[in-house]
Amino acid sequence: MTITEYTNKGSRNQNQDYVTHELLENNHAIFVVADGMGGYSHGDVASRLVADAIIDCVSSHYLQEADVVHLMAEAYDYANDTLAIKRIAMGGCEMGTVVVSLYYDGHAAHITWLGDSRCYLFRNGKQLFCTQDHSILSQLKKIKTLRGYDEDRYASIVTRCVMGDDKLGNIETLKLEVEPNDVLILCTDGFHKELDVRILLNESKSSTEKLDAKANNMNDNYSFIKIVV
Repeated sequence: MTITEYTNKGSRNQNQDYVTHELLENNHAIFVVADGMGGYSHGDVASRLVADAIIDCVSSHYLQEADVVHLMAEAYDYANDTLAIKRIAMGGCEMGTVVVSLYYDGHAAHITWLGDSRCYLFRNGKQLFCTQDHSILSQLKKIKTLRGYDEDRYASIVTRCVMGDDKLGNIETLKLEVEPNDVLILCTDGFHKELDVRILLNESKSSTEKLDAKANNMNDNYSFIKIVV
């Protein structure tokens, strides 16, 4: 398994994206990309706290929990509770993050997400899978009522996220069967909205430097984790 992590604040003053992973026993691993929500305070705190909480919960329980769907639901609930405690400690300020995670069990990839950060699966250069955003735009597209001016009006509005307040409800986890040399990419909306994710299929040190060079022209933080199985 080959892993590449990247994050850049783009033209923003602060980077509220956070990428992290942990390699576990028995060829298991957990990867998380979180994007702190604009419009609220301390997005950088929320993204880091939630991502680290998911990592901590999975790494502490994956050997005892055979049901991956239950494991990831517990991890997201734990992250939500952790953020709730942090909000109280910080005087009740509102903060939140969207998040996408990939749990690899040695054979398959299990994808869990809330919001518009995405996971892609590529095989032999062909896209086989992409998560569907939890967003207003995604819902409008689904019911075929999206109009041109809606793109700008609802571009940044997500319908699901982690904010440390209400219970998260049903946490969906999808299982993807993967093969050797498959490429899995987790990325924030700042990446997939402005760049073609396929540029990462041939990612190298030089292409990472090219990503750095785009920073001043990027409207948002842009980050990814690339995993080659």
